[in-house]
Amino acid sequence: MCPNREWFSTYSSVEGGVVRMGNNSSSKVIGIGTVKIRIQDGTIRTLSDVRYVPDLRKNLISSSILDLKGCKINIKSSDIKVSRGSLVLLKGKRIGSLYNLEGSTVTGEIQRPSSITELKSTRLRRQLGHRRKKSMTVSLKRCSLLDAGFEKLGHCVRDN
Repeated sequence: MCPNREWFSTYSSVEGGVVRMGNNSSSKVIGIGTVKIRIQDGTIRTLSDVRYVPDLRKNLISSSILDLKGCKINIKSSDIKVSRGSLVLLKGKRIGSLYNLEGSTVTGEIQRPSSITELKSTRLRRQLGHRRKKSMTVSLKRCSLLDAGFEKLGHCVRDN
């Protein structure tokens, strides 16, 4: 749940939704959508089915919804990790009685396509190291290099 309409990447108005608070009060749900969060390593995670509740003072992520979506929640000495399989999705620290997410909300344009291509190229270069052209050709034939072309990786490919 989120009280900030400008944080939504996608948004649809809804009518009739109500959220019951911990103090037995209730607040209206005005809309529903997605919110993007940049976590501590720079990765962008998308939270879906986020309720827009203007009366809230803080953003809230439901641990029961995370559990229903197959996530594992691990809490250890004031740290919280949300993971699915071996992938850590979110991290946070306890401050007072609440866990605060380590990350920031992404608003507006996410990234230019050239930045995304550059990030993928950098990630691929780290995975491959400087490989010889022959071994890369074999990997390409096996479709194990995604669909990266040599023209994009010319600075990484050596002959012989």
